[in-house]
Amino acid sequence: IAGVFLLIVIIVAVAVPLSLKRREAINTMSTPSDAPTAPPTRATIEEQLERVVGDKIYEAGTAYNSAYSWLTEEDLFGIERNDQNVVQRFIMAFLAFSWGVEDWINCAPTISSDTSCSGGLYNLEYEVVEGSTWLSSTSECDWWGVECPTGDRVTAIRIHENNATGPLPSELAELPFLQHLALLSNRLTGTIPTELATVDDLIDIELHFNELTGTIPSGIYNMTKLIRLNLGGNFIKGTIATEVGKLTSLVGLFLMESELTGTLPTEVGLLRELQNVRFEYNQHSGTIPTELGNLQRLGELYLGVSGFTGTFPSELANIPLTYLDVWGNYLNGTLPDEIYNSTNIESLYLDGNSFSGTISTLIGNLRYLDDFWLNDNFFTGTIPTEIGAFSGISNRLFMQGNQFNGSFPDVLSSFNDLGKFDISGNDLTGSLPSGLYEMRSLEVFKASDNRFAGSISAMIGNLDYMREFDVSGNELTGSLPREMFSMGNLTSFSAADNNIGGTISSMIGELESLVDLDVSSNNLSGSLPAEIADLNLTKLLLADNDFTGAAMDSLGEYEHLEFLDLSDNNFNGTLSSVVGAWISLKEIDISRNFFSGTAMEQLGEWSNLEMIDISDNNFIGTISPLVGLWGSVLSLAIAGNDFSGMIPSEIGGMVNVEVIEMQSNQLNGSLPDELYSLENLLEFDASDNFLSGTISPMIWGLTMLRWFNVEGNHLSGAIPSELANIDNITHIGMASNNFTGTVSLSFCDLYEEPHALEFFSADCAGQSSLEVPPEVECGCCTKCCNGTLCTNQTTGE
Repeated sequence: IAGVFLLIVIIVAVAVPLSLKRREAINTMSTPSDAPTAPPTRATIEEQLERVVGDKIYEAGTAYNSAYSWLTEEDLFGIERNDQNVVQRFIMAFLAFSWGVEDWINCAPTISSDTSCSGGLYNLEYEVVEGSTWLSSTSECDWWGVECPTGDRVTAIRIHENNATGPLPSELAELPFLQHLALLSNRLTGTIPTELATVDDLIDIELHFNELTGTIPSGIYNMTKLIRLNLGGNFIKGTIATEVGKLTSLVGLFLMESELTGTLPTEVGLLRELQNVRFEYNQHSGTIPTELGNLQRLGELYLGVSGFTGTFPSELANIPLTYLDVWGNYLNGTLPDEIYNSTNIESLYLDGNSFSGTISTLIGNLRYLDDFWLNDNFFTGTIPTEIGAFSGISNRLFMQGNQFNGSFPDVLSSFNDLGKFDISGNDLTGSLPSGLYEMRSLEVFKASDNRFAGSISAMIGNLDYMREFDVSGNELTGSLPREMFSMGNLTSFSAADNNIGGTISSMIGELESLVDLDVSSNNLSGSLPAEIADLNLTKLLLADNDFTGAAMDSLGEYEHLEFLDLSDNNFNGTLSSVVGAWISLKEIDISRNFFSGTAMEQLGEWSNLEMIDISDNNFIGTISPLVGLWGSVLSLAIAGNDFSGMIPSEIGGMVNVEVIEMQSNQLNGSLPDELYSLENLLEFDASDNFLSGTISPMIWGLTMLRWFNVEGNHLSGAIPSELANIDNITHIGMASNNFTGTVSLSFCDLYEEPHALEFFSADCAGQSSLEVPPEVECGCCTKCCNGTLCTNQTTGE
């Protein structure tokens, strides 16, 4: 029995611990622990930020400190040290403070509880995008213009036209998942940080139209994932490196409107994925690389105004371009026939170069052209009839400023949709193209400075959409057709410098949109119709015709009138009070007519006036002190009238005047001292008046003076030697006065370079038969007079 008992005890002793261990194991697997193991603790917020930007977070007054203070003291989002986005949120706040977030146009911080906002962004097209204000309590991924497609990592920052200022911080590289950086049309300054090239996922950089400086960082050429690079519209200098050929993923390369120099590297031809390239408005040199012809996906190529030389590369015809711009360069030679194989081309700009030769009949192949600029070159020959293949052209056809001759082919009737057509400045002959009057969509037609003859057809009334019509500088005859006065959209009409006769119809009042009218230098006659007062004109040019009547009685209170030229006609009457209502007037020329009465009182207080010419009329009265209010006037001409009295001291108020012509009047008194303060004065002519007194030594203050003529007056005293201190004077007229004394020999030096004196007259001829000495001793004069008898000292005549 004892043995059996001992066996039982041993079995129990062994079994109980095993059972307990099994139960413990089962409990461990089936129930959670009361005290789970904590994950490792991240460094403090300060420590995490110090690893990125160092001690800068403690520097008061910096964007670093502002972002740190906001994150730790003001941010209601409540980010904690263990949040994986501590650095990201700090960097986004740092960018906000760096870029002047308080002055943004859209989505600046607000104290309102409503943080929703919106603003326009340019993606494929302009759209309004919703979001939260920056520095709001929402996730930085919800801030306007920020994208986090995976939920919590910033992959895109798009801030467009939002008055963002300040530099591009190198800390952008601390956003490792960033793919799109689009900050276009702001006011960002400084250089492009080299650290940007270390962001491996970045495929889109759009920094155009800011104020960035410096050069293109070399590291950018190693960003082989880049699909779009747009740095245009900044102040970036330097050259485009040959390493650009490594950016083989690029679809768009935009380096326009900068200050880039040097040649365009041939390695651009290695970028086979390119679809859009813009290098225009730079300071490049050399030729257009023929390797561009390798870019078989290229649709748009902008090379305008960039300093390129040489000929047009025929290789460009190998690519399926729809848009090609080479305008404003120094290209020359003839156009290669291959260009006419670019059958996909829709917009072609060849203007402003030195191309020559003729236009091939192959031009008819370019049947998809919608915008075609050939202007301002040296093309010659006739315009081929095959141009009529552009039947679908609806935008602009510009051929002005060449040497085309012959008549224009009769194909215009097929241009049903063309909006603007310019053939001015050539040598075209014949009548105006008959098809012109069937171009019902035409808004602008310019054919000035050719040799077109015949008359303007009555069919002009068919051009319902016409806004600008210019046939000036031709050999047109006939009259202004009555039908033109039904063109309700016409804003500008010019037929100057022709041989058009007849009168201006009273129907002109029906041209309600007309603001510019120029029919100067024709054979028009009659009086102005009263209906012309109904127009809202900014420019009225009627010079050099045979108009008669009291013109001012027909003109209206043109509030916006800027240019008025009635010169060289037979107008008469006085200046009415309506003249003073022309508050926008910049230039007025009514010279060489028969206007009479007083003038200066009616001319008004014109703050915008730059030129006034009322010479060669029959005006009387004095020169009004109002001239002192004409501080913007550059030229004042009142010669050939009957003005009397003194030159007012207020003339000193004409601080910008360059030319004063008041000869052949009845002015008296002395030259006012204030005249000598006009430091911009180039020409002064007060000859043939009754001026007296002396010429002040203060004349040396007129340092810009080129022409000084006071012949035919009663001036006396010595000719001041100070006049010889004016280095660039070319004409000095002192004859037929009462000057005395000896002229300084320093005037003789003015005939030698770098001076420019050509003419100097004085009363330096005596009467030898009566043994009367000259009034003035002058060894430097080119013209010596004695009374009305004058002698050329060079020729003896």
